[in-house]
Amino acid sequence: MLFPRRAISLLSRTHPAPVYRAGGLQVRTLLQASFDYKYIRDNADQLLENATNRNVHNARPHHVGELYDEYRGLLTQTNEHRSALNAASKEMGVLAKSMSDPKSKSAMLDLRERARVAKQAIQDIKAQLTEVESRLRNEAAKIPNTTHPDTPIGDETKARVVRTHGDLHNIKTVPVDGVNTLELSNVEFQDHYDLVQRLGIVDMEAGARVAGSRFHYWRGGGALLELALVQYAMTRAAAAGFVPHITPDAARSSVVDA
Repeated sequence: MLFPRRAISLLSRTHPAPVYRAGGLQVRTLLQASFDYKYIRDNADQLLENATNRNVHNARPHHVGELYDEYRGLLTQTNEHRSALNAASKEMGVLAKSMSDPKSKSAMLDLRERARVAKQAIQDIKAQLTEVESRLRNEAAKIPNTTHPDTPIGDETKARVVRTHGDLHNIKTVPVDGVNTLELSNVEFQDHYDLVQRLGIVDMEAGARVAGSRFHYWRGGGALLELALVQYAMTRAAAAGFVPHITPDAARSSVVDA
């Protein structure tokens, strides 16, 4: 069956963590996600419709586009002031060779003032950039990834069968040998819920109390089966060249938000 799901990511990449030196030690900051803000701005209508279809009502892709344009404008201003600062610094370097001339001293004062104004402007805009970038990232994180165009809109009642694998049984009891349908036993087929309950390998009630409906505890043979399947999958993955990792059970909020 085909259910609503996330298929196309708006996450373009992750920024590598900058390295700062503190007391002679390297302190590496956390990775932060980077969103494709241009894509969000240029496809705001479609992304808003997708969010509505997924019952995400706090997504504001059009606002993200506005913040992105504001952010780019601030970057442009920063570059302009930085160019002015570089030009003033270059002129001061040339003028420093002729400081014996009174006019040169006056010009140097003017250049220093221009440089001071440019530096201050860069600092002021930097603070604005930090604030706008934080808002931009937070708003973009509210936008759900786009679903596949063939995905039905709605709850599970709207799901449709895409394909089936194997032959469906048209018999009520299990074959004696498990294969030959011409010789049947008296054992009736059971769905997965009845089967695991009869075998006593899950605890549905405990799972629902702790995590909500549709969750369960594996117990006894069910837990052992789960571990065996994980071990089998990891062994196959390692044989194919993948390196297994066991991560911490907790994560910083900034990592989760990213």
